[in-house]
Amino acid sequence: RNPTNPHNTPTARRFRLPMPLADVGLRCANPTYVSRIPAHDLNNHCPMTTLIHWFRNDLRLADNPALSHAARQAERVLPVYVHSPADDALTPWGFPRRGAHRRRFLRAALDALHARLLEAGSGLLEIHGRPSDCLPALAVQVGAAGISCEAIAAPEEEAELAALRGGDIPVESVWQSS
Repeated sequence: RNPTNPHNTPTARRFRLPMPLADVGLRCANPTYVSRIPAHDLNNHCPMTTLIHWFRNDLRLADNPALSHAARQAERVLPVYVHSPADDALTPWGFPRRGAHRRRFLRAALDALHARLLEAGSGLLEIHGRPSDCLPALAVQVGAAGISCEAIAAPEEEAELAALRGGDIPVESVWQSS
């Protein structure tokens, strides 16, 4: 039995994307990563486009407009969550931005997202660092054409997105809150 394909289903629609483990401080539960959400059949020998989908606050699959948008734009989508040092920094009032309860909740949500992505033939890559540093480096390493994410109307999140857009990799954000 193949652990990435426990039901031994045909894998003709799956894309293997080996993840590099150096240069950007990558930490991943599954270093031989499988990414899926193809727009074309594997038998099509044209170059495949890859987009990184940066999960920020919305960790859903079923009703995630930004992820759906990325899936329509590329043959491969690499789902990524970035553990930013800013998330655990102290606020101006002296307490951590993310407390112990929020960290436990986030860990459970990321584990659940990873499990759902594995069921779909993929997985979640978790990396540590500033998004404006590690996402462009990851994009270069995997040959991604760009980065997609949800738009968040909050000052720190908008600044984070602006810093990411200051690089050489195209970034597209999708508004999905009501």
